Amino acid sequence: MTNMLQIWGPMIKESRTVRGQVQAIADALGEEVRYEEVTREDAHDILKAMGGFAAESADLPLGFVDYDGGEGSGDEGYSDLMKPLPDFGLATGKTGRTYAVWARDHVEDFR
Repeated sequence: MTNMLQIWGPMIKESRTVRGQVQAIADALGEEVRYEEVTREDAHDILKAMGGFAAESADLPLGFVDYDGGEGSGDEGYSDLMKPLPDFGLATGKTGRTYAVWARDHVEDFR
């Protein structure tokens, strides 16, 4: 029997709101980072205008389509994507990092 695990990163061991993630990045940078919430439709327009991969994949993470390409569920279920999954620990025997540690480890990616 084969087991399938869902592992995607960063491997965070805590659940954080988007606002909390932005604050962790700001703390790592040592400077203020502004968070501006936009509607799902506006976010879609922004990603489409960026072109490239962002434009090509904009429909899925915003819930306009599902993984099979069918009609998406809207913004329902997005908060479930923000919850840490236990599979990383099951596969590696380790716990994930906190978001603050991840942000510090990746601070140069935000400069």
